[in-house]
Amino acid sequence: MSLLRRPRGRVDVPFADIADQLADLTTARLEETALVEGRWRRPVEMRLTTLVDFRAGTRFSIVETNGEQFEQLQTGGQVYHRLTQQEQRETGRIWRQVPVECPYCPHWERQWAGFIVALRTVARPVAHAVEAGNDRYTFLIRPRKSASDPMLAELYKHLRYHYTARVIYDVWLDAEGRLTGFRESWTMLRFGRWEGSLRSVVVDFREFGTPVEFSAPTPDEVLHDSA
Repeated sequence: MSLLRRPRGRVDVPFADIADQLADLTTARLEETALVEGRWRRPVEMRLTTLVDFRAGTRFSIVETNGEQFEQLQTGGQVYHRLTQQEQRETGRIWRQVPVECPYCPHWERQWAGFIVALRTVARPVAHAVEAGNDRYTFLIRPRKSASDPMLAELYKHLRYHYTARVIYDVWLDAEGRLTGFRESWTMLRFGRWEGSLRSVVVDFREFGTPVEFSAPTPDEVLHDSA
């Protein structure tokens, strides 16, 4: 892989030069902060500390919101919440499968490399800065309807569902052009009218290559609503 050179004057580093490193990610730790619509249109903060395994398409999160904390596991398009100790004793199960509320919410981990490849055609560099010796490049992602690229079509529908049309990606590179940090952020252009709808999301990707020790639950570990 060729390393990036520091630009002179203008922002001219194409996303393709960075995409190879993003596509090669195996695991990472994520710090996520979301503002969601609460009762009486008061914003509620939700924080997630997440480990993601891009190879297996799974993520494990500790979720904090409204003074409460719970554990969440995502694998593919399925979402599970860990049962309390009492619920585990009563049911003999560990996880409860919960509905996915957003019909278009993507799970990029399942096809992470393919998703990054799709972004090459729509990522536009808009800013460059130097922070503590690292280069930070900012890219604007504005997908359009695409009949030929299902990844971009899914991203377009996902953003439209949440009343926005763009995502900002910040990428940090060291002096040798190696990836040290990655941030995804987006803000709704207008708010949804239902409780729990998103207002803004910021996701920081750090600690690449962090070991993970979780896997998708087996069928006998999952409690379904009808069980």
